[in-house]
Parts: sequence; structure tokens; C-alpha cells
Amino acid sequence: TSLKDFNRRWETNKLFKHQKDRNSKGFSHQKRIRNEHIPDQLSKSLYSFTVGSMKYLGYDLKELKIPIYLINGKDDSKYIKASKEMLRLNQNSQSFIINNAHHNVHLENNEDYIYTLDELI
Repeated sequence: TSLKDFNRRWETNKLFKHQKDRNSKGFSHQKRIRNEHIPDQLSKSLYSFTVGSMKYLGYDLKELKIPIYLINGKDDSKYIKASKEMLRLNQNSQSFIINNAHHNVHLENNEDYIYTLDELI
């Protein structure tokens, strides 16, 4: 499988379902970047950073004394559910739900994402 073939399949993932429609310019830019990746490094990155390969850190989250900001797209029910668990575990956490966004909030609704970050600073 070529990198471009892999990326074409990757783009059909339901996590990215609305990204192209919500920010076609950003989607095209991201696509160009993905097609320049080094396949071996991309493979290592995907293997290392998939949720299934990561150690559960929820109990460690309880101990953090710093503010924790959880930003999710309104259409990303899987990660909103994870954020709710983090809110339960740590009283220093706050959740922000961005409308018109799914998994890649910063690409799908960058104006509201940046506004949210500005409010936190």
C-alpha cells in the first residue's frame, strides 16, 4: 500500500467525516502534509499514540493540581464521554464543547476554538 492510498483510506475515518466540508482549505493543507510523511515514522507514530496502546492515566489525573481544559467538538460523542470521566476524576478540569466540530476541533471550527483559547488565557 502506498502512502497516498493509506491516506485516502485514513480520510474516510468517521472521526474526520465533516472536516472537509467545514474547512476545505485546511483539509487540503493537512492532506498535503500527510502525503509528505515518512511512512516508517508515520507507522511508529500511529502505533505509539493509538488509545489502545496507551497506559490509562485516569487515576493519575486525580492528583493534578493545575487547571485542565478539555476541548471537544459537539459531534465527537466518544471523546466527550472521555472528557466527562476526566471531569469526574478531577475538580480542576473544565470542559468546552465547540459547535460545528467533530474530532479535529481546531480544523473544523478554528474561529470558535481560538476564541475558547483566548478566553482561557
